[in-house]
Amino acid sequence: MSRFNQVTQILGHRGLSSRAKENSIVAFRQALDAGASGVELDVWQCKSGEFVVYHDPAISNGRRIEDSLLSGLRKAHAEDILLLDEVFDQLQHCVINVEVKSSTKNQDGDRARIAESLASLIESRSDSFNFILSTFDRDLAVKLSAILDFAKPALLLGIRSKVDKEIEFCIKNGLDLVHLNWRRASPRTIFKLKEADLDYSFWTVNRPDAISNLINVGAQYLITDEVALAIGITRH
Repeated sequence: MSRFNQVTQILGHRGLSSRAKENSIVAFRQALDAGASGVELDVWQCKSGEFVVYHDPAISNGRRIEDSLLSGLRKAHAEDILLLDEVFDQLQHCVINVEVKSSTKNQDGDRARIAESLASLIESRSDSFNFILSTFDRDLAVKLSAILDFAKPALLLGIRSKVDKEIEFCIKNGLDLVHLNWRRASPRTIFKLKEADLDYSFWTVNRPDAISNLINVGAQYLITDEVALAIGITRH
């Protein structure tokens, strides 16, 4: 049995971003205060090695995170820069779904560096948090899976992903958690995931009927902007 609770858990999408600045400490705390089991957040590794909590590849002044030193990012726009380890210092005992961003220019060596750096950062925190490391980058997901035994890697699938092909990829590469766009939750897809013995979660689901349905089909996690609504549905 995994240490992750098999009952559907609610994760605040970038925190409680409907009420606070997304990917901020305030948003993360508000999601947890609303009853979420944890939070989902986005990270990029900057050129000097730190992981910056930010969704877009560039901060608001156009400076690309992957191509910038932390000192330059903070000098240019300090209020936008939050580091992943600073999040760990401010939260405790929850699920943290780290969506690991990776640009299309990255090579295998870049992915290995990202995976190893992230593993080094979170290993010492594994007693305080249940970590999920999700990514759309298939090769990065495999590298994360190969080096981590204290976090749960997940492959992210979008609305246009070929689910059958991605299920085969997960089986072949030892990935056992899939994060799908909630609109892909057809009975056939759920059947295929169960048949492959894969755990599955959905993003970013906000409609009450969809939340209820996805809980009923056994989703492990739901990532949502509507934390209080989703928590209320799980309790009925």
